[in-house]
Amino acid sequence: MKKNITDQSEFTRQEIEMVEHLRQHPEMMVRVQSILEIVRNTAGPLKTADEIEELLIQEMRRLGHVSLSQWVIQAEERVSTELKSQDPTVRSRKKKTLKWWCVFGLVSVRERIWRSQTANYLRPLPKRLGITARGRSRRLERVLTDFGCEEAFGPAAERVREHYGFEIGVSAVRGATLKHAHRAREKLRAQYQQSFRVLPAVGAAYVIAQADGTLLRTVAPGSRKGKRPREWKEMRLVAAQAKDSATTFYGATFGSVEETGRRWGHCARQAGWGLNSVIHAGGDGAGWVQRQSREVFREQGVFLCDFFHVSDHVCLGDTRLRSHFGFIDA
Repeated sequence: MKKNITDQSEFTRQEIEMVEHLRQHPEMMVRVQSILEIVRNTAGPLKTADEIEELLIQEMRRLGHVSLSQWVIQAEERVSTELKSQDPTVRSRKKKTLKWWCVFGLVSVRERIWRSQTANYLRPLPKRLGITARGRSRRLERVLTDFGCEEAFGPAAERVREHYGFEIGVSAVRGATLKHAHRAREKLRAQYQQSFRVLPAVGAAYVIAQADGTLLRTVAPGSRKGKRPREWKEMRLVAAQAKDSATTFYGATFGSVEETGRRWGHCARQAGWGLNSVIHAGGDGAGWVQRQSREVFREQGVFLCDFFHVSDHVCLGDTRLRSHFGFIDA
C-alpha cells in the first residue's frame, strides 16, 4: 500500500491564514519574530535559563501592549461603522486621543467624536469598550489594590514597575486602594446589618473560632506639615473555620467588643455554623473574648484558652486561674 507523503515545505491553510494576519499587523509580527529569535538562541553564547526567562517576559509584555493597541484600533473602526449604520445623519466632528491604563501600560487610540441631528457631541467608544478616559482596567485595579493593601503606596508603585515593567504614580495606587476599600466597607456594612443568628438546620459539625486584639498606633488625618496627633487603638481580629476545611473567614474592627462579637458571629456563619454545630472558640484568656464567646455562641460554644497563655499566666502567678480552670491544681 502506497503512503501519501506530505511535503513539509508546503504551508497548511491555517499557517497561510496566520501569516496573512501577521502581515496586516507588522508590529505584532516584529514581536513574534523577536520571541522566536530568543527561543532559537543561535547567536552568541548560550544564555542561562534566567536570562531567557527575563527576555521572554519583556517580549511578552511588548506583545501584549501591541496586541491591545491593534485591537482597539479595529474596535474603533467597528464602533464607527455600527454608529453610521444606525444613524445615517451622524458626521465626524473631530478626533480625540483616548487613553487608559492596563497591566501592559498606557494604551491610546485616536477616536472619532460624532454629532447628529439630535446630539452635538457623541463619544460612543469608551462606553462600548467598558473603559473611561485616563482610567484603569479591572485587572490593573486589582493589582494596585493588592499591592496597596500589602504595604505603603510608594513601595507598592515600585512593585508595579518591578512586576509589570511600567511606572505608575503613587496617587494611582492610593486612589485604587482607597476606592476598593470604601466599596468593601459598604459591602461589609450591609452584610453586618443582617442577623447572624439565622442559621441552617444542618451545618458543619465543628467550627473553630478565634479572637484576639492588638494595639496599633494611628495618625490623625490632616496636613503633612508639623506633627499630627497620634494615639494607640486596639484592633480586634476574629476568624472562623470549619473543621477539615482550608478556608478561613476573617473580620476586624476598631469598634466595640459588641461589634467585634457580631463580626465573629458572621465569620462563624460563613464558615458553616448551623443549629447542629459545636463552636470551639479559642483565645488568649482576655475577658472580652470569653464574654463574647458566651454571648455569641451561647450553649453551642466551648471556650478554650490556648496553652501558651495559660502557661504564661501560671508562671506569673495568676491565682485567678485556679478558680476558673480547676485542672491547673492537679
